[in-house]
Amino acid sequence: MRSRCQSRARALRFAPAFALLAFLTLAPRAAAPACAQVIRGVVVDSASQRPLTGVLVVVTDSAGRDVQRAMVDTNGEFEFLARVPGWYAVRAERWGMSAKAVERVDVAAGDTVSLRLVLVQLPINRLVEEVGKIVDLSDREPPPEDDIGGGSTTELGIAYTEGGGVIAGRVRETDDVRGEAGGRVGLVAVGLAVEVDSEGWFVIPGLPEGTYPLTYLRPSLGGLDWDYSLTDAVVRLGDTTTVTLRPAHPHRVMARACGLDQWKPYTGVLEGQVLLPVSGLAAQGIRVVAEWFEAGTINPGGVGGTVMTAVAQTNEMGTFRICGIPTDRTTVEVTAGERTTRVSATTTMSDEKPVVKMTLQLPRRPGSGR
Repeated sequence: MRSRCQSRARALRFAPAFALLAFLTLAPRAAAPACAQVIRGVVVDSASQRPLTGVLVVVTDSAGRDVQRAMVDTNGEFEFLARVPGWYAVRAERWGMSAKAVERVDVAAGDTVSLRLVLVQLPINRLVEEVGKIVDLSDREPPPEDDIGGGSTTELGIAYTEGGGVIAGRVRETDDVRGEAGGRVGLVAVGLAVEVDSEGWFVIPGLPEGTYPLTYLRPSLGGLDWDYSLTDAVVRLGDTTTVTLRPAHPHRVMARACGLDQWKPYTGVLEGQVLLPVSGLAAQGIRVVAEWFEAGTINPGGVGGTVMTAVAQTNEMGTFRICGIPTDRTTVEVTAGERTTRVSATTTMSDEKPVVKMTLQLPRRPGSGR
């Protein structure tokens, strides 16, 4: 029987996005009727697994008609109230990243479906036509004003798009922090990141005018620093903004992510997601248990110790976070679900990689009994 629920589209607020998306008109958030068909989800970056902003989500019905076009909110989340049960296609698009589409999402009457869409950052050579190409950073001086904005190539070897703004600068680590290869500078409100060279220099060309919070992404932190803003860069069309970034200590980043005032040294963070079988959709409200052994003092009878346990529960997007696990090469057994739906895996925490991510897929749907 067709549902009598009235259809209303939920608003998807967003941080300032690129001009090509400025034409979108968004309605305010609406509360979902109790019997509505709901498609909700989150869009994340493939490298960091952190939510993305500035993403356009398009929902298409079974007849191929676009029934919703809106931006994700500041948490990278979206929600669509379907007028009738049936199947829909969902596509996520973001500047500088590959699009992600789920060709068929079946929604029964009064059902709620949760999706997790992963976008992949396009390599710089795929972005040449949109934002310019970084060729050589041997000359560290900012490009002359006469060489910016007309599609010309400066001594820095950067081909600028017409009218685009540029952020250029250097990352300088503090003396008490070990440098890491492969670090990136990210635009927090946008989700775009570029690599720094061996000396910490970076350039982000082709940007629309606006203010961009910048962060520094350490490979060892697995994306926990995506929303850790270090400074704001004000970009004007045809101009270059120069900045110096001093990354926060990893302990400060992990403490903030875990809601702590201080971080206990030699501990780390375990993050992950739990998925339903077959469909791979998010498994909400699943109990996750992490267990590890902490050795004690050595005595004549052998090595004493304690089995430690930490418990978390997945949110509506199927993700969980457990903080404070020792990083002294500790082996951690992680179990999600109960009884016949239970799945387990092991991982190792280390000082070199204090943030570990994992994905667990349940063997059966909770409550299915089979």
